[in-house]
Amino acid sequence: MRDELAELVSRASTVEAATRRVVALCSVLDDEPTIDLIERVARTRRTRRRSSSGHQAALGAVTTLAASYFTHHATPGARLQSVEAHHRGVQFGLLWRLSDGELFADELTTGRARPTSRRARAETQAAAGSIAFGECFTGVRIIGLRTTTTLLVPSQDRRAS
Repeated sequence: MRDELAELVSRASTVEAATRRVVALCSVLDDEPTIDLIERVARTRRTRRRSSSGHQAALGAVTTLAASYFTHHATPGARLQSVEAHHRGVQFGLLWRLSDGELFADELTTGRARPTSRRARAETQAAAGSIAFGECFTGVRIIGLRTTTTLLVPSQDRRAS
């Protein structure tokens, strides 16, 4: 999984995708990633920026956003199940498994999309996760990394109980 994630990081075309992939790879490499590890992983991303200052700005953004995730939103004991995988025709950004077998998804945002479109996507993911994983799927967290806000959209099974 490490090699596949490293390749995904290197090919990330947006800051949001790069951040998601850096979080995934760092979580596989270490239970509590340091800023040095986050920056080292973020540096592997190839960019098409013509100027070195644009590249440095993107590197700084990815590093800061990934560090924010680990500081404010990482769930202790969660293990990465998959990154950008499709289940029931829906892509899940980060899918995590807890030691008790429960699954949840994180959708990381950089604040550029409208909140209503993010919520609608998370509701679609929550429904697909309930079908794909059953009762062990708890829901989707929409995490605003630039705002440190989190919105939880529970799975259909969790809403019914």
